[in-house]
Amino acid sequence: TFGTAASGQSSDIMTILVFGVGTDYALLLVSRYRAELRRIERPYDAMLAALRGCGPAVLASSGTVAAGLLCLLAADLNSSRGMGPLGTVGVLCALAAMLTLLPALLVLLGRRVFWPLVPRHGSTPKARRSLFAAMGGSAERRPRTVLVGGAVLLGALALGTFALPGNLKQEDSFTTRPDAIAAMETLAGAYPESGTQPISVISPTGRAEAALTEIRATKGVESAEAGRSGGGWTELTVLASAPPQSAAENATIETLRDKLDGSYVGGPSAEQIDLEDTNARDTAIVVPLVLLSVLLILTVLLRSLVAPLILVAAVVAVWGAALGIGGLVFDPLFGFEGTDPGLGLLSFVFLVALGVDYGIFLMHRMREESLNGAEPTAAALSALRTTGGVIASAGLVLAATFAVLTSMPMVQLVELGFVIAVGVLLDTFLVRTYLVTSASVALRRRVWWPGRLSREPGRSAPDDVRKPVGV
Repeated sequence: TFGTAASGQSSDIMTILVFGVGTDYALLLVSRYRAELRRIERPYDAMLAALRGCGPAVLASSGTVAAGLLCLLAADLNSSRGMGPLGTVGVLCALAAMLTLLPALLVLLGRRVFWPLVPRHGSTPKARRSLFAAMGGSAERRPRTVLVGGAVLLGALALGTFALPGNLKQEDSFTTRPDAIAAMETLAGAYPESGTQPISVISPTGRAEAALTEIRATKGVESAEAGRSGGGWTELTVLASAPPQSAAENATIETLRDKLDGSYVGGPSAEQIDLEDTNARDTAIVVPLVLLSVLLILTVLLRSLVAPLILVAAVVAVWGAALGIGGLVFDPLFGFEGTDPGLGLLSFVFLVALGVDYGIFLMHRMREESLNGAEPTAAALSALRTTGGVIASAGLVLAATFAVLTSMPMVQLVELGFVIAVGVLLDTFLVRTYLVTSASVALRRRVWWPGRLSREPGRSAPDDVRKPVGV
């Protein structure tokens, strides 16, 4: 799809993504359907009401995930670029199943699908003091204190990014030591005066001897020999005196690239340098695209500018905090010697796209309550009380599915799974429940600016603006 290649890493992540987001959408729909069954007698009509109520949130949620993943098409690195369309297809398939097959099965089975706690028509759920009601109460009493405290906590955790180990070397890419790495370490011990990974230089055959002379005169080069020739090119094998992928060897490679005009300098270490540069370029391009696309979708859904900015700022803060926690544990706890160059970009795309999901569930319900006449604070607390359990369950499932990546033998997958799982948990139990709710309580109607809901009741407005909006 889109002329991209699908790697094994992309397939693994796509499988986990489908299970995670599919479960999220299913939980939201089933929870709303259960509530509608208490109000509406026929399961078919209850399902229609549930789809009308939560359908826009599910569609917008899948839209943000798909849009965020498709932004990876702007990446130059094939492993990142191929993940975009593959993940998007998986998310759309999950969406189609949750909005067609699942509702049909639920209606076909009727109320007995909820046995033994069957929601009877006309019944009311047993009133009890829930965890989310208590959390909402604290947010109501001291919204600014909760908001500032949470922001300080996330900021402090984000400082852990300064403790992230350097870029991951090839020999450190496995959680266990394979034979190839053991052989390279044995060779390095036997010949400590030279590198163990050759630097490959491809030079025009007519200039090969001159290139060899320049290479041998370069600081940091231990030896250089001419190899195969063909098609007007000659391969030169160079051994650096510094260890592979060290700062000294990287400097030697950069010097050779500057000196040898018309020649190509490659090899494992050179590839790693190019990989780091490409990831830096991709991050600078993809991150703004993801933020812009998510903001546009949220603005259309919520008819507001302030609410989308709050949600996006919250997920960016979660991303920074999750990376910071990774910086605090990768080396001391996991023993990882470095981080994958693509960790920042991929974790950002997934945490922003997936994290906004829960914000959509919460804010869409809050908007629905406001449209039904609820006062701003009451709307925020009611939204938290009704969606808090669903968001918590969905967050736990999504975090657990991505945590599966930590069992993989590749360090980059373990790091990615850990950061996303931690970020989802932070988003679920701190940001959505406390910070977004506190911000909504503190801003009151201003959270919906410049939409109709931002105006106080009775304030003059054009007739077409004051007309009730159906949900």
